Amino acid sequence: MEVQSIKNINALIESSKKENIVLAFQLIHSNNLSLNEVMRGWDDLKQIRQIKEIKTVSNVDFLIDLFQVKRLVIDMKEVKFLPRKLNKLKNLEKLGIKNAPKEMDLTSIKDLYQLSFLKISGEVEFLQKELENFYLLKSLHLEDNAIRELPSNIGKLRNLESLNLHNNNLRTLPVEIEQLEKLEWLSLYNNPIKELSGTIRNLLNLKYLSLGDTSLSSSELEKIKKILPNCKVYH
Repeated sequence: MEVQSIKNINALIESSKKENIVLAFQLIHSNNLSLNEVMRGWDDLKQIRQIKEIKTVSNVDFLIDLFQVKRLVIDMKEVKFLPRKLNKLKNLEKLGIKNAPKEMDLTSIKDLYQLSFLKISGEVEFLQKELENFYLLKSLHLEDNAIRELPSNIGKLRNLESLNLHNNNLRTLPVEIEQLEKLEWLSLYNNPIKELSGTIRNLLNLKYLSLGDTSLSSSELEKIKKILPNCKVYH
C-alpha cells in the first residue's frame, strides 16, 4: 500500500502542476510517509538547488519553482551530470549549459521539445544525435567549444533563426545546413574553415554572416558575397 501511495504521489509531482505538487505533499503528511523515501527517486534534482534562478524555502516550494521555471543555467563544474529528470521541465524555454565536457550527453534533455533557446559552452568536440529533437529551437549557441564537425541532423532544426559557432574547430559545414531556411544570423568567427560557398547558397534569409579569423580565401569570400547579396558579411 505504501509503495502504491508513493507512486501516486510521484505521479502528482511529475504532472508539474502547482496544485498537484501541493496535494502530493499533503498526502505525504496524511499518510505519515517519510519525505526522504518519497523523494529518493528525485535525488538528481537536488543537484540544481544551487541555481540562482530558483529560490526556495521548502521542498514543496522548490519543486513548484523548478517545474515552473522558464530559464535555467547549469554549470557542469558544479554537477557531475545533467539530472535525469530535467526532461520533466515542460515549461522550460531557455537552457544554458556552461563548462560542458568533450562529449556532451544530451539524453537528459532530449524530451525538452519546447526549447526555443539552447546554449552549450565548454570543451565540447562532438554533438549527439539528440540535437535533432529540439525542432522548435530559434537560437542555438555553440560558441567557445572545440567542435570539429556538426551532425548532419542539424538540418532538422527548421525553425532556427540564429546559429553561433564562433571559436570552434570547424573545417567544413554539413550540406544539410542549407535546410535551415529561416536562418538569419550565422557566426563562424575563428574557425579553420576553408570552403563555404557550396553549402550556404540556399540560405536566402541570411542577414548576418561573421567570417572573421577563418581560413577562407579572398576569392571564396567574394563568391559568398555574390551568392548572398542581401547578407552583411563580416571578415
